[in-house]
Order: sequence, then C-alpha cells, then structure tokens
Amino acid sequence: GDGDGDVESSLIAMLDQIVYVLTDFTESNIKFWEGHEALLPFVQQGRLDFARFEAEKDDCISLRVSGKVLAKGQVKNPVVVIGNYLIDTLSQDIFQVENGVLKEGLVSVHMQEVASESDREMDDTNGDRTMCSIQNEYKYQKIENQ
Repeated sequence: GDGDGDVESSLIAMLDQIVYVLTDFTESNIKFWEGHEALLPFVQQGRLDFARFEAEKDDCISLRVSGKVLAKGQVKNPVVVIGNYLIDTLSQDIFQVENGVLKEGLVSVHMQEVASESDREMDDTNGDRTMCSIQNEYKYQKIENQ
C-alpha cells in the first residue's frame, strides 16, 4: 500500500494492459483507496483492483472489483510485487552459530528518554523523540534439544 494513492495513479498511467492490485491488511486503507478520486478512472478501466491480504496468513488474493481470485497455480501471467511496507512487517527469526553451537537471537526494544533540553535541540525530529531514542538489544541463547 502507498497511503495517499498518488504514486499508484502515476504508475498506472505509465503501464498499459497491466492490472495493478493494491493490497493491505487494514480495511480502512482499502476503503480509502476505493473512494480515492484519482484512482477511480483506473478502476473503471479494469486496470486497478483492491484486496485485503495478510502476507503471513493468506494463501490467495481475492480481488474486490473483478471478483477474481489470485492463487498459486492459477495465475497465467507473471506477478510483480512492490512491497514497500511489507518486508518490515513480516515476522522474522534470527539465529547465530558460535563454536558449533546453534543459538536463537532474542531482540529487546528499549526507548531511552532524552536527558536534557540541549539533547532535545540536537534531536532533528523537532521534539518527537520516539525514533531517535529507540535502541535494539540482541541476546543469543543456546537452543536446547527438545
């Protein structure tokens, strides 16, 4: 998903005879796109469709406008995926092998408060300290046989 639909309207105008499918796992985003004025001409031309899709849960994509279902083994043409916000939302595992021992990585996320007003002035987020003060801590523990 893109959010405001502007990138999609420009991209679709350049691509001929391709059906672009906007997906998201959030219903409110899909409803927004369905009513977006700049996207409506492409929907009417059959060049844009929408679907709710959760990458870690769903095994097919049900298109809302055409009613078609995109599923493994049923799509004849190549599928191109542009996942600008997809990769960072997928669950991930981290492992390490150290001296022949397999270890599982455990990640903790901590937010550190900005200590003083002068530190806040150096903060380039104009007072929003959330991103600049987040720190990840990685610990690895041996995986025991189960």
